[in-house]
Amino acid sequence: EVQLTFQQLPEHGKLLLGASNMEIDTEAAVSASLLQNGMIQYQHDNSETRNDSFVVIASFQDSKTSKPLRVDIKVNPVNDESPLSINIRTLHVWLAHEKTLTSSDLLYTDKDTIPGNVRFILQDDSTLGKFISRRAGTGDEIKEFSQQDINDNDVVFVGNNRTGKNELLYRVTDGVEAHRQLRVLRVRVRQLSMSAVPNTPVRVEAGGRAPLSTLIVNLSRVDGDSSFVNDVVFTVLQRNASLRYGHLEMTGQHVSQFSYLDLVESRVLYVQSGEDQWPPNDMLLVSANATPEVLGVPVVRVQVLISYPAENGSLLHANE
Repeated sequence: EVQLTFQQLPEHGKLLLGASNMEIDTEAAVSASLLQNGMIQYQHDNSETRNDSFVVIASFQDSKTSKPLRVDIKVNPVNDESPLSINIRTLHVWLAHEKTLTSSDLLYTDKDTIPGNVRFILQDDSTLGKFISRRAGTGDEIKEFSQQDINDNDVVFVGNNRTGKNELLYRVTDGVEAHRQLRVLRVRVRQLSMSAVPNTPVRVEAGGRAPLSTLIVNLSRVDGDSSFVNDVVFTVLQRNASLRYGHLEMTGQHVSQFSYLDLVESRVLYVQSGEDQWPPNDMLLVSANATPEVLGVPVVRVQVLISYPAENGSLLHANE
């Protein structure tokens, strides 16, 4: 009679013999007829594994032995795990801007469910904006999305030009198991603020003119974005002794307003009046204004250093 021995046992389960469910080990020799009659069973260990295998050898009267045969086992998963929260963080959004929801903001994992089947269902509306699908491209509000959508950067929060905080209730499910308790996704919409500080003074000879450059001021925004500077407009403030000994020109015309791009192109000139033989230093006071969503209009005091020729041909500054 043909006998079976098991050279390698399953890694994620065990082999059981007959009605007694006796566990088979590598030392046991089992009649092949038991296999034919369905008396050998595989029992999975209930781990989150989908494949297993064992190796069997057949022999006959201790004289003939087969080559080892690997038997592969495919395990059909049972959806009995609930989604587990990994990241639940406040979604920070700048006023009048969009914010992509990422796995750093909201992340759930499920051992027996793919991310596409882990779904979030919003239970209420936000008073500060809405979630949309970037992939859909319609701009319509969505109330349900998956973890895979988040992983693919497809879920976007679009604000409605209001600042404040929201606590949005949602339920997470894998299609079978669901959290009975509602969870909270916090959304905070803040207004951007900009700062402007003086940097390099303007240097000009008495009676001469000198271009203003971007070096006169350092601009920054709280979100770290630097592209906004191209939208900044400066307005000259006629107070506190601003421009007492000169004026600003562009293309031969007096100006009281100019843009950051004008500074980039060196189109703005400080023109010293030359009315005084020994002119003191001057000062330029400007406000820096950006797009409407930026909070505050910082004022910058730019120093103007005026030099004049000395008797030996060198240049002296007004304060020397």
